[in-house]
Amino acid sequence: MSAPGGSAPLLEVRNLTVRFRTRDGVVQAVTDLSFTLRRGETLGVVGESGSGKSVTSLAIMGLLNRAHADVTGQILFEGVDLLTLKPSELRRIRGRDVSMIFQDPFACLHPMYRVGDQIAEAVKAHASVSRAKARERAVEMLDAVGIPNAAIRARDYPHQYSGGMRQRAMIAMALVHNPAVLIADEPTTALDVTVQAQILELIDRVKREFNVGVILITHDLGVIAETATNVMVMYGGRAHRAAPSCVTIRSRQISRLRSLSRWQASAWPPAIAASAGTTVSQRPNRCGQRGWNTQPVGGCNSDGGEPSIGTSAASRRSTLGIDSSRPQV
Repeated sequence: MSAPGGSAPLLEVRNLTVRFRTRDGVVQAVTDLSFTLRRGETLGVVGESGSGKSVTSLAIMGLLNRAHADVTGQILFEGVDLLTLKPSELRRIRGRDVSMIFQDPFACLHPMYRVGDQIAEAVKAHASVSRAKARERAVEMLDAVGIPNAAIRARDYPHQYSGGMRQRAMIAMALVHNPAVLIADEPTTALDVTVQAQILELIDRVKREFNVGVILITHDLGVIAETATNVMVMYGGRAHRAAPSCVTIRSRQISRLRSLSRWQASAWPPAIAASAGTTVSQRPNRCGQRGWNTQPVGGCNSDGGEPSIGTSAASRRSTLGIDSSRPQV
């Protein structure tokens, strides 16, 4: 089998543009976005809130309300443009060949139905099987994603699961049909560090075992460094860089990546924090503990835009035209 990097693209997005029509005018959420995904790869999509990451994933899944959203460009899955399919044709692909792990599992799982029944419903949506067979598949998948006593816990309701277990249940639901593309939208949000590591390890194991192409959307550069094959940095609905993760994370050229790094540099080792445009020293922090302390380098971004996140308060007030001599409320 050829290496993933040399195989034909499994998913190819070409010049994707998404506009929302609102009372206040047209909002352009994504502009001229292009990228490819191959089997066995993890594409990390990183960017600040509002950069268009989740809108891109919803456009791929065909979950945007076309009555209020204009979606143009091409989304090619195995050569088929998903944007040209009829709703009935898209439903046959969505959930079976292209699946998604949503950001908030508690909001996605129906509180009045047992977890096992909800996964069984996803099985029956794309397979002509009996209810008993669908429930058997649901228990099998819950066991596969690490739910203890899966046959018993399948009869529980979502509120009886912990946050990590609910996220595992969502992963089980997304994987019941062995999809070719798995989109994970902030799959570790609101989970503690130990559970985050378990969920990421589970997604990586699924990718390797089933040769799945994964799109991992996150704010966390540490997650990207550990899991992504390639990285796409988004800002303002545009892709500012798409490159192998080791190149992107150490790049000094991308101002938006530097800004994200400054936000999260306290969790980074000195070499990577320095390459992101910060200097690091070991000295006590506010809690009196010894940890990484960062001092941002420079003032404004290299693209001449707004001040980067790490600039001083005085510099930001000056740029915004605020009188620094007046007391700030």
